[in-house]
Amino acid sequence: MGCRGGERALSFPVFYVRPEDVGDGRLVLKEDEVRHMRVLRLRPGDRIEAVDGRGRWFLADVEDIGDALATARKVSEVAWVGEPEVRVTLGIGLIKGERFDFLVEKSTELGVHRIFPLLTSRTVRVGVSPSKAERWRRIAKAAMKQCRRSWLPDVSVPVDLEEALREMEDMELKLVAWEEERRPLEDVLPEGKVRSVGLLVGPEGGFREEEVEMAEDIGFVPFSLGPRRLRSETAGILALGVLLYLSEELRPYVGKKGR
Repeated sequence: MGCRGGERALSFPVFYVRPEDVGDGRLVLKEDEVRHMRVLRLRPGDRIEAVDGRGRWFLADVEDIGDALATARKVSEVAWVGEPEVRVTLGIGLIKGERFDFLVEKSTELGVHRIFPLLTSRTVRVGVSPSKAERWRRIAKAAMKQCRRSWLPDVSVPVDLEEALREMEDMELKLVAWEEERRPLEDVLPEGKVRSVGLLVGPEGGFREEEVEMAEDIGFVPFSLGPRRLRSETAGILALGVLLYLSEELRPYVGKKGR
């Protein structure tokens, strides 16, 4: 089941269009998206949907499919389809292998706004090549299209915990999952809506006490994810999902009106 980005009588194939390739009345699609159109055997006149990853969702009609480029005439535009009102930045200990790929995919489906892979004292230091970072972006892009949301989360290169804390310092709400804490998430959330949340989840073995104290010094509030020890990717997905649920962000709704 995909996430809901609005009520539609019909669903058309979804493509990614780069923001700079959106004109006044026309979309230009490139590379993988053109190959996808060919696989689907689309022809001029066929209707598609497209997303620019920066909050815009389009309905369009195919005009031409060339070898490297395709064009489509824009029919309508809707803003912020499938997006939660609260923007959650997830900082999570870097995980080896395909488990971080899984974390990127599922966090994108849930509605994360940005992801920081964290280097902490207990992180297993693994090299992240440019190809791996590009793979994370492709995974996020595919998940964005699949679940019909309009924002492509930024997955940064791995950063030290200190740098992530600086990036999150000005967020309205700051939370850190910690196995030594006993208060569940619902007990530490403030009343009323917040617009931005920084959410920290540790690596295998969790955060050290001094790392949690460093986060607390700038306003992070510790909370518990329960009595069982969770893998990092499980903890990250669970924390994000519970936060969005408690923030009433998992209810069906329709995106803002098109322009």
